[in-house]
Amino acid sequence: MLTSCKQSKSDQQKVAAVFSLNPRTHACPIIRIINPLSANEWRVHWCAEKNKSSWSFDLESAKKSDIIIIQRHFPSAFTTTILKNLLKLNKPIIYETDDLFLKVPKSHASHESLKMHRPYIKWIIKSADIIVTSTETLKIALKKYTTKPIHVLKNTIDESLFFSSPDKKTSDFNILIAGTSTHQSDWEIIKAPLLKILQVHQGNVNAIFFGDLPSSFQNNSSSRLIEFQDSYKQYAHTLKSLSIQVALVPLEETSFNNCKSNIKWLEYSMAGIPGIYSNITPYNSCIRNEETGLLVDNTETAWFNAIDSLLKNPEHANNIAINSQTTVLDEYTIKKLPQNYFSLFDNLIGKGHKRKVRHELSILPTLMRKKILFIVSTFLNKHFFWRLKPDHRK
Repeated sequence: MLTSCKQSKSDQQKVAAVFSLNPRTHACPIIRIINPLSANEWRVHWCAEKNKSSWSFDLESAKKSDIIIIQRHFPSAFTTTILKNLLKLNKPIIYETDDLFLKVPKSHASHESLKMHRPYIKWIIKSADIIVTSTETLKIALKKYTTKPIHVLKNTIDESLFFSSPDKKTSDFNILIAGTSTHQSDWEIIKAPLLKILQVHQGNVNAIFFGDLPSSFQNNSSSRLIEFQDSYKQYAHTLKSLSIQVALVPLEETSFNNCKSNIKWLEYSMAGIPGIYSNITPYNSCIRNEETGLLVDNTETAWFNAIDSLLKNPEHANNIAINSQTTVLDEYTIKKLPQNYFSLFDNLIGKGHKRKVRHELSILPTLMRKKILFIVSTFLNKHFFWRLKPDHRK
């Protein structure tokens, strides 16, 4: 159950106060926090709200909660004050993330902005009681930054949101590529083979981009764009309404991408859509190649052949859709979560958690402080100290 920040706490219900820069209607909050916690009879207070260009943070709800969850890239320069106030509360604090924000590649569209969050994220993962991630790979990557316990809670999918029959017969062959502009470097992998597919099968094949349209496809008559949808529920509704024969999920092999979860496979499988996926950790860790999806190397030839094979063999594509949907229904729905899935949250309730809260500047890594001192020293030597040299005074 999701409540407004001001709603009072039930005496019988466990309460989580969540601080996130993502609105409560977005994918990550719903997948990682709202749906699974609500299914386990937690009350969720969303305590960070943006109104136009300003943010408000609800400290009072945090004071009344059983646990506090700080999500993803919420730790930052402008949230330092509320973070210090949260750390001063005698409350269990969980840092939850499904991305490796401490190592965002330069090719990522948000590299520069996310880089500014790093020292603050490091501060919080050292201060929180536990860290919760979505994959084992992400857990291993974060271990070098903290000695605090790190737990993996795998992603689940809401059957009521995404379920659709796998049988999608149509005269046209529609290919789906979904994602925002942050996936531009990943889409470089499939641009050439997809353009070739559209040319070879002109008139019978369409590319549907859901979220962003690369420039090389903007004047292509076989391509169209569906605008990005903020609401995760609306995204699920739109996805089910489309007639899609195959979804493409290319991922550049980077440390950042290897730590990602399999959420696109879960969504497409539940929606009855067969998929072709880059043969890297998020997908080769869960997909049985040729049975619940196609795993391909990131080469133009491999991607062209994989798309072409499903185009020419719709029965194989349909079998993949059926198999993957069955697997996800059996293993990845909220209903199938083990009983002890949230025991680590329950075990934190009611325990004292006093912490020493350092000044925000002290969280900056030594290397960054040295860099700042070097810049200041260089400036002073260039514009001030040179005037004091004996040769200058003569």
